[in-house]
Amino acid sequence: MKFITTLFLAALMAYAIGIYSALPWWSFAVTNLIVAIAIPQKPLISFVSGALAIGLLWACLSMIIDQSNHHILATKVATILPICAINISDKYSRGLSGWTCFFNRFFYSLK
Repeated sequence: MKFITTLFLAALMAYAIGIYSALPWWSFAVTNLIVAIAIPQKPLISFVSGALAIGLLWACLSMIIDQSNHHILATKVATILPICAINISDKYSRGLSGWTCFFNRFFYSLK
């Protein structure tokens, strides 16, 4: 239940920050950090929930935008970039924000 709550909350906060603020593109990491602090989980679960939440949000938003412009940009970008390289680097940056919170909490609990 925590995992599903974390997924929903992280995606909702990242969407709200992206739409209603003028923060930079990496502000999703801050939202994942806030969710990971609010809902404590094991490090791997925290990593996966942060990565999966933003990944699903990104996939849904990009699919909506892609269908609205009849796949014009997607076909041009697909000829230039391999999708595998983009996905691998993207997952690490998303998941590390959730993982960072666990280690932050772990080191402060040692004191």
